[in-house]
Amino acid sequence: MQSQNEEFHAEVAQVTQKHDAELKVMRKHGFELSRMIAYSKSTYISKRPNNQAIFNANVVTDQGKIWWGDLDLADDSEKLQQVANDLNCNLYILREMDYRFGKESRPFREVERLAVKKFSPKSKQTPKSIVQCLQSLASKVAQSFSVTRK
Repeated sequence: MQSQNEEFHAEVAQVTQKHDAELKVMRKHGFELSRMIAYSKSTYISKRPNNQAIFNANVVTDQGKIWWGDLDLADDSEKLQQVANDLNCNLYILREMDYRFGKESRPFREVERLAVKKFSPKSKQTPKSIVQCLQSLASKVAQSFSVTRK
């Protein structure tokens, strides 16, 4: 039986691993943590008046913040959609002041309401459960054995 301390450390390790995996997916699509797209916000906006730049944006899932940095939704939307697909979860893009400085614990329905943009995963197949994956694998192994035995 695990002590409360061991359970706590195991839970922290699990959350850390999940967050590391999310950051890895963000990096894979070109989003380094705390990314800066311009040294001058006003110059960036003046050169791209039709774009939707969000400086110090927060990328949030239903589990909390996974990334922060500068985004330009005109340039980054396709890549953010790919992140949502890879993570198989909704991504909510929030402005800096809507998810920082103590506002990270607000009710999730407020997070959804405040989101500048939401990216929902688009998959060609319905994700399989672990049991379905194991059953499929077992079936393939059984077929393989029956073919080699003949």
